[in-house]
Amino acid sequence: MSKCKLQRLLIITPHFWPETFRINEVAQMVASQGVAITVLTGQPNYPEGRVYGGFRAFGAALDDTPFGVIVARVPVIPRGQGSGFTLLLSYFSFLVSSCVAGAFLLRGRKFDAILFYGVSPILLAATGLWFRSLKKAPLALWVQDLWPGSLSAVGYRLSPLLTRILEFAVGLIYRGSDMILVASKAFAIDIGRIAGRDMRCVYHPNPAEIEVINRTTMTAALAKDDKFEVLFAGNLGRACGLDTILEAAHILRTTPSIKFRLIGAGSRRSWLEQEISRLGLSNITIENRVPPHAMPAILSRASALLVILTRSPAMALSFPSKTSTYMASGTPLIVSADGETARIVEEAGAGLCVAAQDATALVAAIKRLQSMPESERAAMGEAGKAWSRQWFEPSRLASDLIGHLQGAMERYSLNKRGSNAG
Repeated sequence: MSKCKLQRLLIITPHFWPETFRINEVAQMVASQGVAITVLTGQPNYPEGRVYGGFRAFGAALDDTPFGVIVARVPVIPRGQGSGFTLLLSYFSFLVSSCVAGAFLLRGRKFDAILFYGVSPILLAATGLWFRSLKKAPLALWVQDLWPGSLSAVGYRLSPLLTRILEFAVGLIYRGSDMILVASKAFAIDIGRIAGRDMRCVYHPNPAEIEVINRTTMTAALAKDDKFEVLFAGNLGRACGLDTILEAAHILRTTPSIKFRLIGAGSRRSWLEQEISRLGLSNITIENRVPPHAMPAILSRASALLVILTRSPAMALSFPSKTSTYMASGTPLIVSADGETARIVEEAGAGLCVAAQDATALVAAIKRLQSMPESERAAMGEAGKAWSRQWFEPSRLASDLIGHLQGAMERYSLNKRGSNAG
C-alpha cells in the first residue's frame, strides 16, 4: 500500500461537464472519496462545434460544478463543423490557452498529482507535461485513443514523414509521463512501439455510467417497442461505421419489423441525414442528444445496442467507453468491430459480434438476435450486466484510480530524492 495520500488532484481534459464525457463521472466519484479536484478544461462546444449557452469562447474563470469539483475554464476556438483546419485551430487554442491562461488561473494552487484525460489528439498532453514542471507533481496520462493511429480510422492519410514526426512527438509525451493508464489493455502494444521501450502501462477502463449501472430492474419494468429496435447512441463522427449502418438499413428496408434508431450529434450528422433522404430509408431515424439521466430508459427499451467502428489497426485495439455502459443496461449488444471490443463482449457473453464494415454480417447478426427466444436475449443482457458490475463499477474504479495515482506519487518522490542525492 502506498505511503502517499492523494488529497489534491488536477485533472486536465479538453472536454468536461456540461459536455458528456466519462471523465465527468470519474471526477465526481473520486471527489466523493475525499479528494479535492480541480479540472482544467476549455469552453464547452462538443460535438456541435458551438459554445454552449451561458459560456463564452474567450472567457477564463474558476467555476463550481453541481458535484463538488472546481473547474478552471480557459478560452478556446470552437471546433466548428469538424473540418481539419478548424479542428487544428481548436486543439492549438486549447494547448496554448491551458498553458498560459490555465497557469494564471491556477497560480498558487498546489496539487499532489496530475491526471491528463487523453482523448485525441494526445499531443494536447503536452499541457500535462507543462503543469508537471510547474506544479512539481507527477503526471498520469490516461490514454483513451491511440494517436496518430486513430487519424487513419477517420479518413486522414498521412505521409510516412509526417507519421514519423507525430510518432516522435507522441513518444516524447509517453516517456515524459510518470504513469500511463490505458482504457484498453491492447493499447500497451502500440504505446510501447511508439515510446521505444516498455512503458509498463496500467489497465484502467472507463466506468459504466452511474445511473445506468445502478438501475438494475429497469428492463423488466419497461415495455419495449413492437419493432426490433437497434439503437446507436453517441458521437456521429468518422470513427463510427456510419456507412455500414446505412448499408445494413438499405438491405433491411423491406423488413418492416426491424428499425435503426440513432441518437447523437457529430461531424457526419448532416451527411447522414442527407444519405437517409437520398436512399429513401424509412427504417432509420436520427434524434438529438438527450440528457444523461434519460439514457437508462432509452437503453433498456431498445432490443439491441449497436457498437460499430471502422476497420483500422487503431480501432481494433480500442474499447469504446460506451460499451461498458451498454453492457450495464441489461440489453444485448451487437458489435460490428474487430479486435478488443469484440473480444470482451464475446468473453462476457453479452451479445453477437461481427467483423467491422461488413454490412451483410451485421444484418445476419441482427436477424439472428431477433429470432432468438426472449429468454436467450435476456440471458445475454444479464451476462453483460454482471460483467459490467465486475469490471466497470464506478466507485471501485475510482478507488483503483486513487491507488494508481498514489503509486505514481510515491515513485515520483523516490525518483526526486534519488536525483537530489545524486
